[in-house]
Amino acid sequence: MYVVAAIATQLPDDSPSSVVRTVTAQLAELKRQHRDEVQALRQALEAAQSENLELRRRLGPRHTTRPETS
Repeated sequence: MYVVAAIATQLPDDSPSSVVRTVTAQLAELKRQHRDEVQALRQALEAAQSENLELRRRLGPRHTTRPETS
């Protein structure tokens, strides 16, 4: 983790408060990265679902599959 090294070099003091600040900063960065990744995945999913819907519409109603009933 590059963030860890960057923050650790900025805080030479190993006091409990500096450790808490370091971990808090790392957590904030990880949360931001996670939020960005989730947003990108949601956008990709939305695009794929839209494309899937468009392809189903092009095929027409007789090519759509129906779930089997017992």
